[in-house]
Amino acid sequence: MARPNYAQAVDEIQDALRPLLKARGFKVRGRTFNGVTEDGLTRVVSIQMGTADPPGTTHIPGLRENLHGLFTVNLGVYVVEIAETLGIIAPRTVDQSRCQIRNRLGQAAGAERDVWWSLGEPVVPVLNEVSRLLLTSGTAFVEEFATRDAIVQDWIRKADERHLSRRARVDVAIILARRGELSAARRLLEEQIAGSTDVPRHVEHVRNLARQLGLGELT
Repeated sequence: MARPNYAQAVDEIQDALRPLLKARGFKVRGRTFNGVTEDGLTRVVSIQMGTADPPGTTHIPGLRENLHGLFTVNLGVYVVEIAETLGIIAPRTVDQSRCQIRNRLGQAAGAERDVWWSLGEPVVPVLNEVSRLLLTSGTAFVEEFATRDAIVQDWIRKADERHLSRRARVDVAIILARRGELSAARRLLEEQIAGSTDVPRHVEHVRNLARQLGLGELT
């Protein structure tokens, strides 16, 4: 019996998604789609294939899943000045792993757990479901944070509600500091320290960041 060609299956899915995302301003490189907003932020949609674990690996549902033959869709928004502040050079194509705002398509659509789709199933039903979710929940998520004002207003609250990021306050503080709102930035970094006393290295990182941003010594 022939082994499933998972790479070919995901290629078919990507090719089918390309015109849908192109119509919304995305360009593709590899398995990653980038689209730049009017505010200069990069929206990211990428396809991630599950890797094959070494022989003998014990898979435990909910803890260590067998993801071979599966794929998921990653979502993200990249803010260049946050990366620059941290000394990171912006890549030509932004992968979701580099984004400050991140989510997965299934969770953006309301699933409680991470959702991976099978590449061993007929492509059409899987593609129909992914396309539907991408055109509704997926694009809605990346458009939700299409401007810096939207990130400043909503990212901390929504990251907390959805358990998406432990450093949302740091990200927002950098945006605020880089546009001259130093008091608001300092307040957020002080809140981050107050909630991170059990992680001394992170506390020191935040203190150093405050100095770098010209916010002085944090209490």
